[in-house]
Amino acid sequence: MTARVIGKGKIFLNFTYGKLLSLSNVLYVSFLRRNLVSGILLNKARLKAIVGDDNVVISHNGIFAGKDA
Repeated sequence: MTARVIGKGKIFLNFTYGKLLSLSNVLYVSFLRRNLVSGILLNKARLKAIVGDDNVVISHNGIFAGKDA
């Protein structure tokens, strides 16, 4: 399956505990119903994602940055 990219920009991720993170060079695909974040994009932003059974924990240089359930 292929998808047409409509635009490119910056987004902000709101995590629990009021933490706000930004990601640059994010691609916008209009027909997607959910947001997708790639591990590579997080890596480029120097973030590490640990995926659990029902959540994702994000850290930056070993320091807790946020959690999304």
